[in-house]
Amino acid sequence: MKCIEKEKKALLVLKDGVLGAHRHYGLHSWKKEEEDCCLWKGVGCDNHTCHVTRLHLSSLIAPSYVNTTSVGISRSLLDLPYLSYLDLSRNFLGGTTIPRSIGSLTNLVHLDLSVSHIWGSISDHIGNLSNLQYLNLSFNDVDGPIPKFIGSLHNLRYLDLSQSYFSGAIPHELGNLTKLEHLDLANSDLSGGENFKWLYNLSSLTHLDLSGISFAAPSTWADILCSFALVEFEEISVVTNAKVQYLFMDGHVLSNAKPVSHELYKEIKELCLSLRKNSEYLINKFMWRPLENFRPQLHFWIHECKAIGEF
Repeated sequence: MKCIEKEKKALLVLKDGVLGAHRHYGLHSWKKEEEDCCLWKGVGCDNHTCHVTRLHLSSLIAPSYVNTTSVGISRSLLDLPYLSYLDLSRNFLGGTTIPRSIGSLTNLVHLDLSVSHIWGSISDHIGNLSNLQYLNLSFNDVDGPIPKFIGSLHNLRYLDLSQSYFSGAIPHELGNLTKLEHLDLANSDLSGGENFKWLYNLSSLTHLDLSGISFAAPSTWADILCSFALVEFEEISVVTNAKVQYLFMDGHVLSNAKPVSHELYKEIKELCLSLRKNSEYLINKFMWRPLENFRPQLHFWIHECKAIGEF
């Protein structure tokens, strides 16, 4: 069996639509005369149906080859309805927004558009991707608020919106992503707001990066202190659960540190607290005594800090 002819044509449209008719950087195997598109570079097909299900197209398009229209992308994706894996990362798709046709790919489990120079806001068509487990839009010019409907993608396990231009408060609807294991919102224009209880629901979380985000310290931490390890900052307050393994807090000031439980931090492998220069950093032996029991491979950094008290 060979690939579906309609899907083969869609791939050729994708090739020409992104790169232009005479600029096929990295896709030399994609030729009309090559009958089986399942053998083309970056293409994966179902072994039984021969439908195209996977596109691994990372780092194929050089900046000088970019066609700044997304028409070709949109048209082609409509004819690839069985896609479950789409990776267009590091392809310098400058001048394009996220193609609306991606919303028609309801079988998508993995979507990576990171480092692709896309811009604009996330429109509601992404909300159609109810099977999505992996979403990476990092290192782009995507802006506006994080849409609340992201919280309806209940199968998400990996969400990276870092190094972009998102603004406004982090929506508490992210707390609905109870399967989430990796959350990275670092270095954007987001603010934390005053209610951070939504983190309480992320019981599967193992990686959390909120570096560079400004938060207001809520007054409700005492209500959930018994269930979470607390790291309280002057400008940021973060609650993490016992499964968190990687915690990164960058650019904030720590004060009024409270004791933490070794049981609550027992899974942490990497803890990075990077402070502003000349900041006062209040650390005492009661706050960090649990670190004495951490496994040898723990990587623990406190940068640009003035330590007060004993370890």
